[in-house]
Amino acid sequence: MKQILIFIFSTLFLSSIAVADLYEVTNINATDSLNVRSASRVSSPIISSLPYNAKQIVVLTSIRNRGNRWSKISWNDKEGWVNAYYLRQQTATAFQTFQCSGTEPFWALRITANNTVDYSSADMGNFKAPISLQKVPSGRPLNMGIRVTKAVTANHSAFIVTHEEACNDGMSEINYSYSITALIDGNIVLEGCCN
Repeated sequence: MKQILIFIFSTLFLSSIAVADLYEVTNINATDSLNVRSASRVSSPIISSLPYNAKQIVVLTSIRNRGNRWSKISWNDKEGWVNAYYLRQQTATAFQTFQCSGTEPFWALRITANNTVDYSSADMGNFKAPISLQKVPSGRPLNMGIRVTKAVTANHSAFIVTHEEACNDGMSEINYSYSITALIDGNIVLEGCCN
């Protein structure tokens, strides 16, 4: 039964998650903003603007139109088109640190701002792995708080999905803001809570 659950989690759920890179505004002066347009043309109406320092922008699609590369973006529940010249991919350090834990078996996992995953368990021991992937689901608003993280070493791996939702560890009175599902070393599925 355990193998069936691991197979379902790793092949159906995790492989079906499409993830998108996060972007931030670049090449804009601090006294200016980036126009968001209704279509991928300079002549299209401006429907919104992004501050010069806007971050956590999801690029839904990109096209080339009349020599310019345009990206359809989602930011703060708004969608529109921007000239892709003014966007650059954010680094993983833009994500917050998570401290996660679970029971049966007792384990702890920390996703750090310095791009590592620290895992400890009484049953499996400890490992630290560099983050090789950290993204949000494609086409989903960022305020849904879903994040996919992958960390791998020569001997260990962690594929992690954190989701912003109320969570309780079932043993304490503590309420957490995030839930976690993790696949550790390709064969152990863990569920727990994070803050």
